[in-house]
Amino acid sequence: MWLAAIFITATLVSNGTHAFVSFQQKSIFSRASTFRVKAGDENLETTTPSPDESMFASLRARQAEIGVREKEIKDNWCMARCKSYVAFALNDYVRRVSLSWPCVAVGTASGAVAISRVESNQKSHIVAVASNAHPASVDGADDLVDSLLDSNGGGGVTAIAMKGDSVVSGGRDGLVKVWKLVQGSSLKEKDPPPQSLELEAVLRCRGAVSAVAIEGKTIWATSLDGKLRRFHFSSSTPTPRNSSSSSSSSSSSSSSSSSSSGSILGAPQQSDKKKFSFQGSACAQSCRDLGSPVLCLAVDQEQGLVACGTADGGAVAIQYGGAKDSSSAENRFSLDDLGVDDVHTWSPHPGARCRSIAIGHGAVFSGGGDGSLKRIWLAGGRPSHDEWTQRESSQQEESGGDSATNRCLFAPGGVVEELLPTHQGSVVSLAAVALPGHEFSTLSAPTTAQGGKPPTLTGLLVSGAHDGSLRVWDCAAPLDGSQSSSASPRPLYGFGGYKCWLGSVATDGVRLVSDGSDNELIVHDFDPRSLK
Repeated sequence: MWLAAIFITATLVSNGTHAFVSFQQKSIFSRASTFRVKAGDENLETTTPSPDESMFASLRARQAEIGVREKEIKDNWCMARCKSYVAFALNDYVRRVSLSWPCVAVGTASGAVAISRVESNQKSHIVAVASNAHPASVDGADDLVDSLLDSNGGGGVTAIAMKGDSVVSGGRDGLVKVWKLVQGSSLKEKDPPPQSLELEAVLRCRGAVSAVAIEGKTIWATSLDGKLRRFHFSSSTPTPRNSSSSSSSSSSSSSSSSSSSGSILGAPQQSDKKKFSFQGSACAQSCRDLGSPVLCLAVDQEQGLVACGTADGGAVAIQYGGAKDSSSAENRFSLDDLGVDDVHTWSPHPGARCRSIAIGHGAVFSGGGDGSLKRIWLAGGRPSHDEWTQRESSQQEESGGDSATNRCLFAPGGVVEELLPTHQGSVVSLAAVALPGHEFSTLSAPTTAQGGKPPTLTGLLVSGAHDGSLRVWDCAAPLDGSQSSSASPRPLYGFGGYKCWLGSVATDGVRLVSDGSDNELIVHDFDPRSLK
């Protein structure tokens, strides 16, 4: 039972100084010569290996070293072995973070967007800043933001996402801004080249932005006006400057891509044709009214799944295709074309707000304003066992799952499970940890065991709450239903010492970064090389 699990609390101690990790480089290719021995009448003849044999031997050595490192990383996560340090400290409060290692994008309370290069083997430094990207306060919007996200819900930047050199930020002003990290030229060879944030596009929402996500050429955004918006960019037809008039000429409806749902403002012409840029690209917009202010967003590109949490305690999931579909299918997709059967709803947090949501490990996880965490299995993503049938019949009415509505996307019954123990404050951020070498797609779940052991859903979940703690959960579950008592996620350990301003956590499977420590960015590095 989960109560038997040992819950370890690792208290984070910050002395305000920077801590850095030195990598020890190891040779991954064996230079030792190998020989083939041929037996003669009296002599032994040796020959040097062919280039192909040397290459294959090097590849095998590299694969073996990668396998060892991946196992060490997984063990470090499970045993709370990491190097924790303050990456940098700003002269402003850090409210939102997004990780694209070795860079981290942060949004501040005053409304600035900053990019820092946070490498463990060199001094961390801020490489680019966009001051006043969003206003710290907006007349008429602050009361709504504070009431839905509570007084600890953030500052001028209410949402941020980074992928590669693309950064997307959202604020209280109802604007989603698309930035590009541009690298300049250095005057001296030893100096790192300067970088800057170049504004590529400004997208308008009709309410304070609560969450954003980047998916290739698509920007997803949710806002407190109850809308889920999708902005898909294409370089086929450049958008003229000040194109808001053209975008607002389409017909309006409750879930249409008209000016009432969002518009693109003054995107400059595209200048670099060799690499896709949001700047100057045509933008196809669509939106969906979810009926309640939308507080959180999660997008799984591989599965083509987007999930949102709303202020009434409900959640919505939409399966749209994603990376497995062709680019033409991606261009044709529109939230306007969705029917009732394409939108799946459930109520994981009745009586509270759904403050955070994450997709991973064969399920959708959600965090509530009352400190609760819930999980609902996706179809094909959970173990099958007779015990589940009994649990479904007894929990169906209480969980709020709708088997008729959700049977296509969710596992039969749509049972919503609770993760215990609960947090003592709003669960404002969730991150599914995809461990190196253990990526798992629900739609292609393994069905056979290896080595006589049942295949499992491998992976961890990190939850961050306003009680000032991060918690790491073990979400492993056997797919054949054996040892079903271990199917419920169990807490492994936690990180304490954060403040009630904690707003977001992010991970790349090796490192965990978070705000919640005033003006500092905290890094927990599970790479075995950082511990040496």
